[in-house]
Amino acid sequence: MEFNSKSIVWQGCGKTLEEVQLSLEEEMQNRGIERFRKSVEKSIENRQESVSLHGILLMKRTVDALSKATRNFIDEANSGKGGRKHTAAPLIMLCDTEVVSYLTLRMIMDSVSNRQKLTKTAFSIGQAIEDHIKLSIWKDADGTLFRELKQKLQKRSSSRHFRRYGLIRNCRNKIEVEESETWTKQEKIHVGVKMVELLIQSSNIIECKTISVGHRNRTIYITPTEEAIDWINKVNKEGELLNPYLMPMVVPPSDWSTPRNGGYRTHRLPLVKTHNKMLIEELYHKDIGIEYDVINALQHTCWKVNKPVLDVMLKAWEMGGTWEGIPHRDPLEIPPSPMPPELKKKDMTTEEWKVFVDWKKDATTIYDENARRRSKVIAFIRTMGLAKKYAEIPKFYFVYQNDFRGRKYTVSSFLSPQGTEYSKALLTFAEGLPIDTDEQSDWLAIHGANCYGVDKVSYDNRIAWVDEHYDDIKLSAEDPMGHRFWQEADDPWMFLAFCFEWSKFMEEGFGYVSSLPVSLDGSNNGLQHFSAMLRDPVGAKATNLGCEDVPQDIYQEVADVALKSVQESDELMAQQWLESGLIDRKLCKRPVMVVPYGGGLFSCKRYIEERMRDAFMEGKPNPWKGMDIYIPAQWMSKHVWKAIGEVVIAAREAMDWIREVVGRVSKEGYPMIWTTPSGFIVFQQYPSIKSRQIETFIDGTLVKPAYQIDDYSKIDLRRSKNGSSPNLVHSLDAAALSKTIHKCIKSEKIRDFCMVHDSYGTQAHHVPALARSLREEFVAMYENHDVLKEFQGFAKEVVEDIPDPPERKDFDIRNVLKSKYFFS
Repeated sequence: MEFNSKSIVWQGCGKTLEEVQLSLEEEMQNRGIERFRKSVEKSIENRQESVSLHGILLMKRTVDALSKATRNFIDEANSGKGGRKHTAAPLIMLCDTEVVSYLTLRMIMDSVSNRQKLTKTAFSIGQAIEDHIKLSIWKDADGTLFRELKQKLQKRSSSRHFRRYGLIRNCRNKIEVEESETWTKQEKIHVGVKMVELLIQSSNIIECKTISVGHRNRTIYITPTEEAIDWINKVNKEGELLNPYLMPMVVPPSDWSTPRNGGYRTHRLPLVKTHNKMLIEELYHKDIGIEYDVINALQHTCWKVNKPVLDVMLKAWEMGGTWEGIPHRDPLEIPPSPMPPELKKKDMTTEEWKVFVDWKKDATTIYDENARRRSKVIAFIRTMGLAKKYAEIPKFYFVYQNDFRGRKYTVSSFLSPQGTEYSKALLTFAEGLPIDTDEQSDWLAIHGANCYGVDKVSYDNRIAWVDEHYDDIKLSAEDPMGHRFWQEADDPWMFLAFCFEWSKFMEEGFGYVSSLPVSLDGSNNGLQHFSAMLRDPVGAKATNLGCEDVPQDIYQEVADVALKSVQESDELMAQQWLESGLIDRKLCKRPVMVVPYGGGLFSCKRYIEERMRDAFMEGKPNPWKGMDIYIPAQWMSKHVWKAIGEVVIAAREAMDWIREVVGRVSKEGYPMIWTTPSGFIVFQQYPSIKSRQIETFIDGTLVKPAYQIDDYSKIDLRRSKNGSSPNLVHSLDAAALSKTIHKCIKSEKIRDFCMVHDSYGTQAHHVPALARSLREEFVAMYENHDVLKEFQGFAKEVVEDIPDPPERKDFDIRNVLKSKYFFS
């Protein structure tokens, strides 16, 4: 149902709040069904059913049997026994039977709901198998060049067809191999027909039917069997019910007291979002400490839509143009080609060809940006739609779940206090509290400066900045469409919400009832946890655990080290990087942020490349015109990675130890299980997948969807080791958050929370208590728990030979109690 200012008078609309909530949940289910049906219809229309729910599940059911049938066929062909020799056998055996089976199923599944001509489908199967064989030969001949060519094509186009055949064309021209003869059309059809025959023999998905057209023409079609159609319909009916369009609740969510009884009234979710059903059952028998109290407190936080922000956002969207913080309404314009369309490549001069190639790269970048923009626009429109829907509701609530590490997430789609910056700006607490003291007003001012981007200076300077810019803040609130000072902020919509709040406070003075969430953010929270568990003074200083007079900036520190390293190089690339002006904290921030969560040199390069693309889209000069930017990104990543190592040495040592411990446990076939300081039980159990990864070259490197079947009786060693350090740190930041919330609700009587893992928020009235509580609970957690020793102990419960953790250093953890900028 749609809400408006008349129907929101609950007695007037003739429904209780509970009845309204049941109507909402029915709407959630119906919208989910509609969305699921549209996705199925689109996959059928676009002949991409292999990536739909029923396509993936059908492939999972069938690929093993088809692979076995293919092996038997090849074995029989090689046996030397008498009988018909099939011309397809020598060609099929050139490729791994699992890959052949996967490619066959993919080609057929892409149109399984439609009638397909046997000859056309058989040819497509044969072509796909031959392409795979060719690309495998080229990759084996020169793997480095092959990867470079593939990366270039992935950057130049989002078209699967272009990437596939562009890769074949480039490999043929640039990689020398003793190439086998191209398959004839007849040979491709022979191979495809044989694979279709084997599929029919080994499964009950498809059948061949001969259809007469007129008196003489007969065509053989591939059609799904009745059994397959019934199964697809059943799967899709179940899929419709499993994909509701989750929305906030107009009544408080049901409290959690067991792993399955909280949240929505009719749509039941588990307390922990996991595919491991055994874990949910196990939690019934575990005492998970304070966790129920904490998640219930989050669910009882009352929210409302920030109407002034919504009004401005709607006007900005209608007006169009460029508004920072929300996606462009209109696509970026692709510049016209500098060459006339009738001019062929062979007729271009060298200089003309260079100009054309440069234009094509720029045009491709804009095209890809527009493709990303479309998905952002859809998310933005849906977020605004929900905000308009709930705008007249005086209070609403969000349902929360844990992930398997204990982190708390809202389950609602789009509009969420954990969503994008514009989504967060659209929300405020339904209940305000008075600002009575200078300390409370100072925290509101600090929040505003943080949103603007003035967050690397002292608190006094942040407050002074707000005072100095009061006129701009006031004008932004009074005329946001005309006075766009707020648009210059790092988080413009969050800052606009602050402008409205600060202007009202300045008008009314002390006693003003403020509902705006005021947030305190950790300084690279993952490294803060490593510094605390290791008592590392270097990491502690860099991440503001100590008693520094000004906030430390670990991202700038890494940038400074990287800049010095580049300045000492005499390479041309170094000079180009220095000229670019891009070696700054923005370049280094994301590579540093992900280090405690398992980020490595590869992710470092990827984030540098993304930052370069963003900078060039903003109009920054590009010293590498005509060069693929992955080359300078790769060069720079080595300097940034080296700089990170110099700043976070101790954390790297601990991460290596954690990987070693989990590796030993996993080798013995056990999951890694530990209890966090809040009492939450973490089951890290990455199941083995019933197949290896294969490269199909249909869309770059793919994992076979048909074999993505989790086998919880076996452990995936690689995934377990790679996930161990991030999962331990996430479980610790989740424990710190839980312990903080628990203290706030029990000792400080705080009721409303805006929490995003390492960002803690409440009304300005309660921020002093929140700031004190989060420091006290962090210190208590690390005084009462040697988390690495405890982690070792959990591992020793199943494997005796576990090495000791790195020795603690001499940082005094109680300094956190006096740290101004630990969370700021």
